[in-house]
Amino acid sequence: MDRSVLHALRWIKTQQHPNGSFGNKFPVAMTSFALLAYCGHCETVDSPEFGKSVKAAIEYLLAVAAQNKGYMATTRDRNLSYEHGIAVYALSEAYSLNKNARAPLKRISPTLKVAVPIVLEGQTNGGGWLYSYGANGTGDLSVSGWNIQALKAAELTGLKFSGLARGKAKAIRYLEAAEDPNGTDGFYRYRVTDGHKGKLSLTGVGVYSARMLNSPSRLENKALDLIISKNPKNFNPDKAYSWYYHSLAAFQKQGKHWRDYNSTYQQVMAKAQEKNGSWPASKGHGQVGQDGKLYSTCLCTLMLEVYYRYLPSSK
Repeated sequence: MDRSVLHALRWIKTQQHPNGSFGNKFPVAMTSFALLAYCGHCETVDSPEFGKSVKAAIEYLLAVAAQNKGYMATTRDRNLSYEHGIAVYALSEAYSLNKNARAPLKRISPTLKVAVPIVLEGQTNGGGWLYSYGANGTGDLSVSGWNIQALKAAELTGLKFSGLARGKAKAIRYLEAAEDPNGTDGFYRYRVTDGHKGKLSLTGVGVYSARMLNSPSRLENKALDLIISKNPKNFNPDKAYSWYYHSLAAFQKQGKHWRDYNSTYQQVMAKAQEKNGSWPASKGHGQVGQDGKLYSTCLCTLMLEVYYRYLPSSK
């Protein structure tokens, strides 16, 4: 799989703009995804092949934060809580990997000291996160997943953030509330209060997020059984988001669930990779637009990096 990952990273590198960003519609989010893909392969500013690209991506995000009082987003609209959460996630990982670089980027730490509190302050009273951030309400599981990953990555930097432990505790309660109340199938719900049943596309988000908060879901086995029963036989770029979380959830659980999931998905992914290293464009949530190929390729790369990007939570 490393050959496929390198092929993808080389394609991703060709998509970078002169100012260090990636993507066009949501460059902050797409730059963050590209940086996460680099970090997933342990690429740093010192890396011979990707070092300059990594540094330029980091510096772009730092510049955005500096211009916007710590906020990292293309615009301050409802998508703010997506982009900022993903950017904090990426910068936190970049900090952890690059703090011992030959020429470390000293501005990452002070930027995180401003940016992480934005995530914590944007948490709802119900423990999740919504579009645009804000205290009123419970949470949107899709938005919440990225912000939970941001807090986990921030915690792993070793830097101190006031309110982080409290934010994690609130998020655990939110995830428990997001579990499908009938408890028989393992689904997670998009919104706790919308009256809708759970969705397969968000089930991996819930299970993986609970693991990242060191509080595995009581529905974890049922959820993973459900995910594996829907294991893809063919690649569908519009499923890249849900498959990303399914891969992480199965890998964190390990054992039979990971073996069963891994037995098919890697072959599906490898077969679908195009000659130039990318994957077919995804429509995402209908929002990524012309960045669909970059979005899909970054998520697929992250899926294939689970072996050396993540340890099972038990370790």
